Amino acid sequence: MDRTRRTREVEQLHGNRAMDVACAVAVACAVVDRGERVAAARRVGIDYFFRTMFGTTLFEQLGGEWALRRIVSRFVDRMFDDVMIGFMFRTARREHIKEMEYEFAARHLGAPVHYSGRPLGEAHAPHLVNAGQFDRRTKLLADTLDEMGVPSPVREHWIRHTLALRNQILSKSGNDCAPPAPEDVAPEPGKGARS
Repeated sequence: MDRTRRTREVEQLHGNRAMDVACAVAVACAVVDRGERVAAARRVGIDYFFRTMFGTTLFEQLGGEWALRRIVSRFVDRMFDDVMIGFMFRTARREHIKEMEYEFAARHLGAPVHYSGRPLGEAHAPHLVNAGQFDRRTKLLADTLDEMGVPSPVREHWIRHTLALRNQILSKSGNDCAPPAPEDVAPEPGKGARS
Protein backbone atom coordinates (compact mmCIF):
# COMPACT_ATOMS: atom_id res chain seq x y z
CA MET A 1 0.00 0.00 0.00
CA ASP A 2 1.42 3.38 -0.90
CA ARG A 3 2.02 5.99 1.81
CA THR A 4 -0.47 8.49 0.36
CA ARG A 5 -3.33 5.99 0.59
CA ARG A 6 -2.22 4.91 4.05
CA THR A 7 -2.05 8.53 5.18
CA ARG A 8 -5.65 9.02 3.99
CA GLU A 9 -6.75 5.97 5.98
CA VAL A 10 -4.95 7.25 9.07
CA GLU A 11 -6.58 10.65 8.61
CA GLN A 12 -10.03 9.05 8.45
CA LEU A 13 -9.36 7.10 11.61
CA HIS A 14 -7.54 9.78 13.61
CA GLY A 15 -8.97 13.01 12.19
CA ASN A 16 -7.17 16.16 11.13
CA ARG A 17 -4.39 15.76 13.69
CA ALA A 18 -3.03 12.89 11.61
CA MET A 19 -2.82 15.12 8.54
CA ASP A 20 -0.91 17.78 10.52
CA VAL A 21 1.39 15.03 11.74
CA ALA A 22 1.86 13.71 8.20
CA CYS A 23 2.98 17.14 7.04
CA ALA A 24 5.39 17.50 9.96
CA VAL A 25 6.78 14.04 9.30
CA ALA A 26 7.24 14.79 5.59
CA VAL A 27 9.33 17.83 6.47
CA ALA A 28 11.30 15.84 9.04
CA CYS A 29 11.90 13.03 6.54
CA ALA A 30 13.54 15.42 4.16
CA VAL A 31 16.23 16.42 6.64
CA VAL A 32 16.92 13.40 8.89
CA ASP A 33 17.40 9.67 8.57
CA ARG A 34 14.74 7.18 9.78
CA GLY A 35 16.19 6.70 13.27
CA GLU A 36 16.20 10.41 13.91
CA ARG A 37 12.64 10.66 12.50
CA VAL A 38 11.36 8.15 15.00
CA ALA A 39 13.14 9.87 17.90
CA ALA A 40 11.79 13.27 16.77
CA ALA A 41 8.28 11.87 16.41
CA ARG A 42 8.35 10.46 19.93
CA ARG A 43 9.52 13.81 21.31
CA VAL A 44 6.49 15.59 19.83
CA GLY A 45 3.99 12.91 20.90
CA ILE A 46 3.21 11.30 17.55
CA ASP A 47 4.50 7.81 18.20
CA TYR A 48 1.07 6.38 17.31
CA PHE A 49 1.47 7.81 13.81
CA PHE A 50 4.69 5.90 13.22
CA ARG A 51 3.23 2.72 14.67
CA THR A 52 0.33 3.12 12.25
CA MET A 53 2.53 3.91 9.26
CA PHE A 54 5.26 1.35 9.90
CA GLY A 55 3.53 -1.16 12.20
CA THR A 56 3.49 -4.82 11.46
CA THR A 57 0.46 -6.02 13.42
CA LEU A 58 -3.15 -5.31 12.55
CA PHE A 59 -3.44 -3.67 15.97
CA GLU A 60 -0.65 -1.27 15.01
CA GLN A 61 -2.13 -0.69 11.54
CA LEU A 62 -5.41 0.23 13.21
CA GLY A 63 -3.70 2.88 15.32
CA GLY A 64 -3.16 1.07 18.61
CA GLU A 65 -5.06 1.21 21.86
CA TRP A 66 -6.67 4.63 21.44
CA ALA A 67 -8.14 3.81 18.03
CA LEU A 68 -9.31 0.34 19.05
CA ARG A 69 -10.97 1.62 22.22
CA ARG A 70 -12.90 4.20 20.14
CA ILE A 71 -14.11 1.50 17.75
CA VAL A 72 -15.04 -0.95 20.50
CA SER A 73 -16.87 1.75 22.44
CA ARG A 74 -18.99 2.64 19.41
CA PHE A 75 -19.63 -1.02 18.60
CA VAL A 76 -20.70 -1.94 22.14
CA ASP A 77 -22.96 1.13 22.32
CA ARG A 78 -24.61 0.01 19.09
CA MET A 79 -25.16 -3.52 20.45
CA PHE A 80 -26.65 -2.27 23.73
CA ASP A 81 -28.96 0.16 21.89
CA ASP A 82 -29.99 -2.19 19.08
CA VAL A 83 -33.70 -3.06 18.89
CA MET A 84 -32.95 -6.64 17.80
CA ILE A 85 -30.24 -7.72 20.25
CA GLY A 86 -30.06 -4.94 22.84
CA PHE A 87 -32.34 -6.86 25.21
CA MET A 88 -29.60 -9.47 25.61
CA PHE A 89 -27.47 -6.87 27.40
CA ARG A 90 -30.12 -5.53 29.79
CA THR A 91 -28.33 -6.98 32.85
CA ALA A 92 -24.76 -6.49 31.56
CA ARG A 93 -22.45 -3.70 32.62
CA ARG A 94 -21.62 -1.69 29.50
CA GLU A 95 -18.11 -0.73 30.64
CA HIS A 96 -17.28 -4.36 31.47
CA ILE A 97 -18.42 -5.52 28.01
CA LYS A 98 -16.34 -2.74 26.42
CA GLU A 99 -13.26 -3.89 28.32
CA MET A 100 -13.76 -7.56 27.40
CA GLU A 101 -14.39 -6.67 23.73
CA TYR A 102 -11.27 -4.47 23.74
CA GLU A 103 -9.06 -7.19 25.24
CA PHE A 104 -10.42 -9.84 22.88
CA ALA A 105 -10.10 -7.67 19.77
CA ALA A 106 -6.65 -6.37 20.71
CA ARG A 107 -5.43 -9.92 21.20
CA HIS A 108 -6.66 -11.25 17.85
CA LEU A 109 -5.33 -8.12 16.11
CA GLY A 110 -1.84 -8.91 17.40
CA ALA A 111 -1.45 -6.71 20.48
CA PRO A 112 0.35 -8.07 23.54
CA VAL A 113 -2.86 -7.80 25.57
CA HIS A 114 -4.14 -10.55 27.85
CA TYR A 115 -7.81 -11.49 27.46
CA SER A 116 -9.08 -11.79 31.03
CA GLY A 117 -12.60 -13.00 30.19
CA ARG A 118 -14.05 -16.47 30.40
CA PRO A 119 -13.83 -18.81 27.38
CA LEU A 120 -16.36 -17.64 24.79
CA GLY A 121 -18.55 -20.74 24.85
CA GLU A 122 -18.82 -20.58 28.64
CA ALA A 123 -19.49 -16.83 28.67
CA HIS A 124 -22.24 -17.00 26.05
CA ALA A 125 -23.93 -20.31 26.98
CA PRO A 126 -26.42 -18.80 29.46
CA HIS A 127 -27.66 -16.33 26.81
CA LEU A 128 -28.95 -18.87 24.27
CA VAL A 129 -27.63 -16.89 21.30
CA ASN A 130 -29.31 -17.94 18.06
CA ALA A 131 -28.03 -17.62 14.49
CA GLY A 132 -30.09 -14.50 13.76
CA GLN A 133 -28.71 -12.73 16.82
CA PHE A 134 -25.16 -13.75 15.95
CA ASP A 135 -25.65 -12.45 12.40
CA ARG A 136 -27.09 -9.18 13.72
CA ARG A 137 -24.05 -8.68 15.96
CA THR A 138 -21.77 -9.38 13.00
CA LYS A 139 -23.69 -6.82 10.90
CA LEU A 140 -23.37 -4.21 13.66
CA LEU A 141 -19.64 -4.93 13.83
CA ALA A 142 -19.21 -4.58 10.05
CA ASP A 143 -21.22 -1.34 10.02
CA THR A 144 -19.14 0.06 12.89
CA LEU A 145 -15.85 -0.85 11.21
CA ASP A 146 -17.05 0.86 8.01
CA GLU A 147 -18.29 3.93 9.90
CA MET A 148 -14.98 4.29 11.74
CA GLY A 149 -12.92 3.98 8.55
CA VAL A 150 -11.06 0.84 9.60
CA PRO A 151 -8.45 -0.19 6.99
CA SER A 152 -9.55 -3.09 4.78
CA PRO A 153 -6.99 -5.68 5.98
CA VAL A 154 -8.00 -5.08 9.60
CA ARG A 155 -11.72 -5.11 8.76
CA GLU A 156 -11.48 -8.31 6.73
CA HIS A 157 -9.51 -10.11 9.44
CA TRP A 158 -11.88 -8.98 12.19
CA ILE A 159 -14.99 -10.14 10.32
CA ARG A 160 -13.36 -13.48 9.35
CA HIS A 161 -12.28 -14.01 12.96
CA THR A 162 -15.79 -13.26 14.22
CA LEU A 163 -17.40 -15.68 11.76
CA ALA A 164 -14.95 -18.41 12.77
CA LEU A 165 -16.28 -18.15 16.36
CA ARG A 166 -19.89 -18.85 15.34
CA ASN A 167 -20.04 -22.42 16.67
CA GLN A 168 -18.55 -21.39 20.03
CA ILE A 169 -21.14 -18.65 20.51
CA LEU A 170 -24.38 -20.20 19.24
CA SER A 171 -26.66 -21.96 21.68
CA LYS A 172 -26.45 -25.74 21.72
CA SER A 173 -30.16 -25.95 22.60
CA GLY A 174 -31.35 -26.01 19.01
CA ASN A 175 -32.74 -22.49 19.34
CA ASP A 176 -30.97 -21.22 16.24
CA CYS A 177 -33.89 -20.08 14.05
CA ALA A 178 -32.64 -22.38 11.32
CA PRO A 179 -35.15 -24.38 9.30
CA PRO A 180 -35.64 -27.89 10.68
CA ALA A 181 -33.71 -30.75 9.18
CA PRO A 182 -35.71 -32.77 6.60
CA GLU A 183 -36.11 -35.75 8.95
CA ASP A 184 -37.75 -33.45 11.55
CA VAL A 185 -40.46 -32.27 9.14
CA ALA A 186 -43.81 -34.06 9.26
CA PRO A 187 -45.08 -35.24 5.89
CA GLU A 188 -47.62 -33.01 4.18
CA PRO A 189 -51.22 -34.20 4.53
CA GLY A 190 -52.12 -36.75 1.85
CA LYS A 191 -48.47 -37.39 0.94
CA GLY A 192 -47.97 -40.34 3.27
CA ALA A 193 -44.94 -41.20 5.36
CA ARG A 194 -41.43 -40.95 4.02
CA SER A 195 -39.59 -44.13 3.25
